[in-house]
Amino acid sequence: MVDSLFVLMRRASLVSFFLCVCLGVAAPAWGEAPNIILVTVDTTRADRMGFLGNKQGITPNLDLLAKQGVVFERAFSQAPLTPVSHATIFTGTYPQFHTVTDFGHPLPSLLPSIPEILQRSDITPRHLLDR
Repeated sequence: MVDSLFVLMRRASLVSFFLCVCLGVAAPAWGEAPNIILVTVDTTRADRMGFLGNKQGITPNLDLLAKQGVVFERAFSQAPLTPVSHATIFTGTYPQFHTVTDFGHPLPSLLPSIPEILQRSDITPRHLLDR
């Protein structure tokens, strides 16, 4: 159990590092926390996004954000449900390890997540949920 927990913690640390690198977070000045923005969009067609080729101009804010950051054009979901996919993103583990299967199923308390790792690094995670 301890060995598997260590592996999960190591994976979460690697995922958070990978996230910082992929989002183009520059090394902050001494004492400053980096600004990390992770945007996930559910049930939206890729061909409606201007930054993915749509010419109708219906996503100007996302287009601007995409121009200043990194866009994953070939991302694949681990599950067709938002909570399961988010659990995978935030822990760096597959659904069979994080055990989130649907809405209302929390992450196991022993499984570290990116927000917890950031908080331990004196970076205050914030979230915005818009439905």
